[in-house]
Amino acid sequence: MEHAFCAHCGEKRFEPGDVSVREYLSQVFGTLFSLEGKLWASLARLPRPGVLTAEFLRGARVRRLKPFQLFALLNVVYFFVQPWTGTNIFNAPLSETVFFGSRSELHDTLVAEKRAELGLAADADLAAFKARFDARSNDWAKSLIVVFVPALALVSELGRRRRRFAEQLAFVTEFLSFKIVVLSIAAPCAWLATRRMFDALPSFSSSPTFGVVWSLTTLAASLAWFAVASRRVFEGSVGAAVAHALALGIGYVATWAAYHVLLFVVTLWSL
Repeated sequence: MEHAFCAHCGEKRFEPGDVSVREYLSQVFGTLFSLEGKLWASLARLPRPGVLTAEFLRGARVRRLKPFQLFALLNVVYFFVQPWTGTNIFNAPLSETVFFGSRSELHDTLVAEKRAELGLAADADLAAFKARFDARSNDWAKSLIVVFVPALALVSELGRRRRRFAEQLAFVTEFLSFKIVVLSIAAPCAWLATRRMFDALPSFSSSPTFGVVWSLTTLAASLAWFAVASRRVFEGSVGAAVAHALALGIGYVATWAAYHVLLFVVTLWSL
């Protein structure tokens, strides 16, 4: 090979120095810095709904992470910081498990049967059962979230039938990345950082009123994100973007509820 790179395949010409600790470390740090640069460039675009997906669909993929790559990376970060932020978006502890928005007799019956099966039916054993359930639920959530992504993409597809399904996948993974960063990490961390300034307020996780306000706020933010991003990615009229956002909002709530039911059933079954 006369040149540094092959003209046919692009492979770099092998040099004796390529097999060395110095070269290995150079490649490792080069990869890390490249990933870091792409990560920050991608995060900088999240406040602008749909920009990351639109650029990805246009073929601008060298300087930024692909939407699914960003989501996968942030998903790992979410599960790492979740014990400190206290947010339960993808995972659901036993105290928060519901069947489509409310606790039901079926839910309580299934829990009671599993506790009896495990020999933890006594009131004194509830804490042990809860700890076991919560740990297993957290483990399953890391895997089952991949079921939620295509389900939400299918809902998006119903509103934009003339687009390829892969485009819908990119669209919803960018949204979930936004949700993780803004609603699941940044906002809770900001709350925890300033919590001592508001000692008179109820705690972040124990106030029912705050929980309702928080849910409505996140839903409104999601609808706004859907509308702006839909207009930017799929183009079309403002009315079409708003209609798509409303359909996605309804589908998002329904799909999210179904996901949590699935997570509860699978977790209980696996105990």
